[in-house]
Amino acid sequence: MPKLALCLALLLAAALTLDSLISAPVFAIQWRSPEFMAGIAPTFNLVKLLGMAVLTAYLWWGVPRRQYAPAITIALQCVVLICAVHTVVLLIGRQSLVSDAEHYTSKGPYTVHTIESRDASSSRQVLYWRCQRSLGFYSLQELQQFPYYVEATLEQQNGKWYFMSQQRYELDTGNCDRQ
Repeated sequence: MPKLALCLALLLAAALTLDSLISAPVFAIQWRSPEFMAGIAPTFNLVKLLGMAVLTAYLWWGVPRRQYAPAITIALQCVVLICAVHTVVLLIGRQSLVSDAEHYTSKGPYTVHTIESRDASSSRQVLYWRCQRSLGFYSLQELQQFPYYVEATLEQQNGKWYFMSQQRYELDTGNCDRQ
C-alpha cells in the first residue's frame, strides 16, 4: 500500500470521524436553508457509513502488510480499531438516517425549529433570524423560544412579522452584523 494512499485514507477517516463528533449535520455547513441541510443529512450519513466501512477494510488489510516500526504499526492499528468502532456506531444508528427537514419551517427571514420530546411540556419551538451570506450560505441567530404549539405559524401583516401561537407575538429583526 503506497504511503500516499495510506495518508489519504487516514485523513478521510479523520474527517468523517470529526463530522460525527459535531452535533450539527454535514460538517455544520449552513447552505441554502435549514430544511435543505436537514434533508441531505440522511444521504450524507449513509455515504459516511459506506465510506467508513470501505476505509476500515482498506486500512485493516493494508496496515499489517507494511513494514513500519513497531510503534507506528501499533498506532496505525489503534486508528483502524477506532475506524471500526465508528463504523459500528454509524451502523447501529447513532447517526440518524431519518430526515429531520419537517421540523424546520422557514418563511421570510425567519426559521422556526420545532423540538419535540416525549414529555409534551418540554417540547418547544425556537425562532431564528436567518442571515443570508454570499454564495447561498446563511447563519442563524436565535431570537426567542416558545412553548410547542401544533398550529403555530409565521405571518406577515402590514409589513411586520408575527409568530402566531397560542398568542400573537410581534417579531424583532435580528442583527446579522453581530455574528
